[in-house]
Amino acid sequence: MNIYTYTKSPVSIDHLTAEITSSAITIALDHLQLDGIDALSVIFKAELPVADKIVLDEIIVAHTGAPMPDEASSVTIDGPKDAEGRQLTKIVATTSTWHYSPRSLDFYTSKYKSLYNRSHYGDGTIDSAPDMGDAYMSFFDAAGTEIIKGEGESSTDYQTRLSSLCTKTTVTFECLYDIDVFGAKMMIKNPPTERAYVWAIAAPDVPESYGGNVVFMGGGMNLSFFADKSCVEYDGKSSAIMRYDPVYHSGKILVMAKHEAGAQIGIQFIIQYYSAH
Repeated sequence: MNIYTYTKSPVSIDHLTAEITSSAITIALDHLQLDGIDALSVIFKAELPVADKIVLDEIIVAHTGAPMPDEASSVTIDGPKDAEGRQLTKIVATTSTWHYSPRSLDFYTSKYKSLYNRSHYGDGTIDSAPDMGDAYMSFFDAAGTEIIKGEGESSTDYQTRLSSLCTKTTVTFECLYDIDVFGAKMMIKNPPTERAYVWAIAAPDVPESYGGNVVFMGGGMNLSFFADKSCVEYDGKSSAIMRYDPVYHSGKILVMAKHEAGAQIGIQFIIQYYSAH
């Protein structure tokens, strides 16, 4: 048994039990226990994976303490109607207070300081705006060792090493708030003649057994197949909420390119999502 404790009042044991058992939590619930006014214990038959614990926390926060209804209520839908009195409806893509707010990241593989991820503030020059601060770039050699700029090493010398050794370039993006992701676009500049592959991976820091390491592009996208300035779009058909978590980093997205040593391939990756920001 694994026990998770909360301070919560009021609590309807029957209603909260139904909310938990009907959720996406994969571990079986054993029972709930309420000690005193607000000491709630939620007992599961095994330890919850990280993703399940996040769902449980959300259920507890949202629980109102209202009792289970005794019988089905009659519901009357009121709202706008057409000239013939027929109900008008609309499709809701995400939470009503959220809006479409995509993020664009562009960079060149094997190229130092090529990641562009800036706000619209600043004066009239391209590089005057402050960096958004939620993405960073890394370089690796054929052995998988990160190529780090040495203390006191000039940018020119560092770029020379990257041009000789870099065979993997990554850009890591972690939005500092919750997002509802539904798709992505990728544009390619200076496509290689030799093979080069790109992957996009969600929650790379969370083990696959806990619902992380979700690959958007399984098998890799071969960039040598595309013409210059091609655009590829990925439509997820349905959205998935990625929660910002400073501990587990469940909202992180990793774009990874593997290429010939020193290849400078331009990639613009646009993450399409809804958010409250």
